[in-house]
Amino acid sequence: MSQAAFVYKTFARRETHPARLGALARLHGINAAPVERCSILEIGCGDGGNLIPLAEVYPESHFVGIDISVDAIQKGRAEIAELGLNNITLRQGDISSEPIEQERYDYIVCHGVYSWVSPEVQHSILAQGRLALKPAGVFLVTYNTLPGWRQRGVLRDILGVGAGRRATHPLERCALGLDFLKLVAAEKSAMSTSFGKYMTEALERFESSDPSYIHEEFLGSYNEPLLFSDFVDRARRHDLQFLTEARVVMTSCDDLSPAAKEYLENMGSDYIAREQALDIFRNRTFRETLLCREDEVLDRGLRVEIFKALRLVSLYEALEPGDVARGFRERVSGRVVSTPVGDCTDTLGVISSFGTAGACFADIFDRSRGSIEISERELLVAAVTLWRSGFVEVATAPFRAIDCDHDSVRVTKYAQLQARSHPKVTSRSHDSYPLSEVERKALLLAHEGMSKHALVTLLLSEVHQKDSEAVINSLRERGFL
Repeated sequence: MSQAAFVYKTFARRETHPARLGALARLHGINAAPVERCSILEIGCGDGGNLIPLAEVYPESHFVGIDISVDAIQKGRAEIAELGLNNITLRQGDISSEPIEQERYDYIVCHGVYSWVSPEVQHSILAQGRLALKPAGVFLVTYNTLPGWRQRGVLRDILGVGAGRRATHPLERCALGLDFLKLVAAEKSAMSTSFGKYMTEALERFESSDPSYIHEEFLGSYNEPLLFSDFVDRARRHDLQFLTEARVVMTSCDDLSPAAKEYLENMGSDYIAREQALDIFRNRTFRETLLCREDEVLDRGLRVEIFKALRLVSLYEALEPGDVARGFRERVSGRVVSTPVGDCTDTLGVISSFGTAGACFADIFDRSRGSIEISERELLVAAVTLWRSGFVEVATAPFRAIDCDHDSVRVTKYAQLQARSHPKVTSRSHDSYPLSEVERKALLLAHEGMSKHALVTLLLSEVHQKDSEAVINSLRERGFL
């Protein structure tokens, strides 16, 4: 296996979806471009795993990706050609030496790059990103943050020493580094130290991690975590300003102690200092920061009418209710949570009934009147609370068609391409799921316009799956069909 064959795997990242980015921008007073007709640039696009599914779902929008890896770009171009897409271009290049083309973009995404490149490339990301950003544009940059990442830096040191200088292939370096980490964890655990426990927990995480992630995050040439406030200072030098975070729950202090909340409230309008202090309270290790042009005038108060006009999408599906609590399953991870019966739980149940398509506030209120006793104002308060708590997200448009016959099947060609060999498959809501072999077979058997009953029957005959209907329902619930 050659060095070049070790390609960092690229998956769809829900936080990068322009319908989500646009919604957050609109809540802050920026009239962001509609997802159906916009232009998107991804810096560090890999093989296009994040851009290609968007390009298929939004044919009237324009997508450009740039990456330094020749192998990744070639792989992505081959998939684009197989899908017959003409609204997406992948370019191989180094933005520190080659300027981004003169086109301007409504959305720019730079995920998993900034902390892992040289200072010169970091400068180019912000400088060229600003030049390429349209008015009312949104620029997403992710990076490792201090002080939370400082403890992970110990893992990076240990793995680096274990890998040594003899090994050159990434897989060999990962293996040697992990072997040494096992020795260190065993030694420290025998002493019953908290450090040993941390090493052991890290090993457990690494066992389920892709080697490409371990290599890039802990064995790569660069990994520069930095304070949020320092990143904002760098952005300001390029006429960019902090907008918000892609995960709004990370900006909330609702779950902190009264003393911590009071400390943050005393900071008043200094939201940069507030965010920095919040990072420390949470021991945060990673940020997904949205930037915009410095000349944009922002409104940081909750814009209620804008919120009510956006689509609210539940990240959880409802389980059977209990007497004193109700269960919800997170759609992507499968994690089950139990929430006490009350306005928020009732509201989440109603929002989740709309599936991954979501609904605007008026439609949610209409449906609530037939199932729960709650006033419009109480419903709004509950919806905002759920959004700030990470149970619900906002979007400018549905992630999949909701006006089609409930019995008809809709499937993307990219999901079918991924179902053949990719470790994860992308849903219409831009989530990446590991699927069972039966679920993959169902996607490959599906074709646009066929009925749900026909697909259930076909799956039953092909793989003799007795619960074929449950398999199809699960795929529909997650936005595949």
